[in-house]
Amino acid sequence: MKGGIPVVDDEGRCVPDRAVIPAWIYVNGLSGDGARTMAGCLRAIAGWLSGGKATIDTLPWASVRYAHASDLRSALSKAVAVDRYAPATANKHIAALRGTLKAAWKLGAMSTVMARVLFRLAGERSA
Repeated sequence: MKGGIPVVDDEGRCVPDRAVIPAWIYVNGLSGDGARTMAGCLRAIAGWLSGGKATIDTLPWASVRYAHASDLRSALSKAVAVDRYAPATANKHIAALRGTLKAAWKLGAMSTVMARVLFRLAGERSA
């Protein structure tokens, strides 16, 4: 079987293989608190981008486009403006997205042109 043992969630649904999920490839390359922090950021991003319908495991990360990333940056900037997030927290979310998009690109799931546009957007600090 390709990818190993199927993973099942608390409700008995199969969860995609984390070895091919860009977010987990990125997070698994980190260590300790950094991995936990960035996984939390990506869980929040998955919820925001999907209106609460997707998770870090189910969001199609390679389908993130400029408009999505731009909307996310705008929402993070607003959260900083109203003191909901510290600027460093918003920047962690952007860094997590950037790392995940790079992983998607390295997997061949995203074109080089699209990846460059998104890296540039995600590379700008939000605050």
